[in-house]
Amino acid sequence: MSDVPRSGTDVAVVGAPFFDLTFSGLPRLPAVGEELVAGALAIGPGGTGMQAIGAARLGLRATLVAPRPSDRAGELLRAAFEGEGVAWVGPRASAASTTAILSTSSGTAMATVVGDGEPSPNDVAGVGARAVAVSLGRIALAPPGARVYVTTGTLELDAGVRPGRDSLEDARALILNAAEARRATGHDDLDAATRRLAREVARVVVTDGPRGALTVEDGRVVRIPAPGMGTVDATGAGDLFVATYMWADLGGARVVDAIAWACLAAGLSVRSRTAFEGAVRATELLEEGATRGLTPPPDVTP
Repeated sequence: MSDVPRSGTDVAVVGAPFFDLTFSGLPRLPAVGEELVAGALAIGPGGTGMQAIGAARLGLRATLVAPRPSDRAGELLRAAFEGEGVAWVGPRASAASTTAILSTSSGTAMATVVGDGEPSPNDVAGVGARAVAVSLGRIALAPPGARVYVTTGTLELDAGVRPGRDSLEDARALILNAAEARRATGHDDLDAATRRLAREVARVVVTDGPRGALTVEDGRVVRIPAPGMGTVDATGAGDLFVATYMWADLGGARVVDAIAWACLAAGLSVRSRTAFEGAVRATELLEEGATRGLTPPPDVTP
């Protein structure tokens, strides 16, 4: 059952997932009253849901800790998580809530945040995971003793949430994208923004789309390049980057190697219409990484 955490959970992903409807081949956003024909419709999880599924496909035992709605969107997501072996725990909720529409390179994706309310610290601690993925605004939910991987997003930053040493002192890593790093620090220069964030947390990782990702090693900014891939749609690639970074880090990889694996998984995913279609399993990722000379995480069994 999806409301029972898997024994010996590796990763607890905290926060409501998205319910994504992706219209592929939509030529543009329709005007008011206008009808346009898309090529295809794909339905699947997004956001924290894809972080959990991405981790599960790489062989980690993953649990999503979030409100569980009883409406049709919740039922479809529950079936998707069960099919991927992801447990889903958290308070009951009645229906989906906030809706946002965004344009993508291949059409339009509608993401609906499911479930009202928030999980409690007891909900998260009860999973017993050795690692937790949590947003900056929910970092207080992370239990002591777990490796904590912190993300953030536009809604949190718009609400004034900012990374600080006090909130991030126990974090294993802060992972955010280039726009979020600039917004969080006020620095337009990405290197400067990365260095600024590195003062607040043990490890900062800033993703920069097709240009790869940045971190700070021995006081200097290091850029890890992304693999060259043809892009169908990049929506959700950041979530798979987070999942893969956790997989590699928990597998004992060096920081730069963990980032390289995460860049590769994210790059492989953008060849598909959705992150759900593009999320790879460990065997495929390791095989692809071998052709590119990547060092496998030492504690990961091929």
